[in-house]
Amino acid sequence: MIATGWAFNVRRGMTVRMRRNLAFGIGLVAISLAWISLHLTLPVFDIPNGTLVGDINFFFFLYVPAQLYFYWADASVLASRNTDPLRRNTLHWSRMRLAIWALLLGSDVLFVIDQVLYTDVILGGGTGILSTLTAVLGIFIPFVVSPVLLVISWRRSREPTFRAHLKWFAFFAISLGLGPLAAIFIFAPLWAIGWAIGGYCLYRSARSLVVITPSPASTTTFASSNPSS
Repeated sequence: MIATGWAFNVRRGMTVRMRRNLAFGIGLVAISLAWISLHLTLPVFDIPNGTLVGDINFFFFLYVPAQLYFYWADASVLASRNTDPLRRNTLHWSRMRLAIWALLLGSDVLFVIDQVLYTDVILGGGTGILSTLTAVLGIFIPFVVSPVLLVISWRRSREPTFRAHLKWFAFFAISLGLGPLAAIFIFAPLWAIGWAIGGYCLYRSARSLVVITPSPASTTTFASSNPSS
């Protein structure tokens, strides 16, 4: 939650739209991380799929966080183009992003219509015909495409602040992945430690967007107090 608060505070204090979008994306990712951790730890969310409540829970548990993650990756690619000296439109992203967003939002609509409204409400439960397809589109694509986009963004950008922002997010992704593995093969509580480290990395990623520069007033005051300079 510290990462979420810091990210949204950073966003309010910024005037550059690119950085505002990045801070907003980090805040959304931090919220989704907290939401997923609640689902994994509290028994109240242990609802079987194939029921109306279970499938709605599944939608908000994985679909929404996956697409929030993709939103931040999308904002990072757009930001990297602005910080790239050659202004390269990597993978024709200005057009491709629209197609991917249409695919993701279409998968959301298909899941709601096929699984929730038809299978759960009308048939009374079960697995919809298009459920597997929509899960691949709405969940698998963001988690596969986003890391590739972030690596490209880091390589293309030459701005130190933006590269630090991506570096800390990479540490977040690594800690998030290693935490469950350490819990399985070494010691169970290491899972929670890995997620806590991931939350700290998100906080540092949001904080790295802040560029501290001296204000004109402070510069003038310093110059007047040092006439020899």
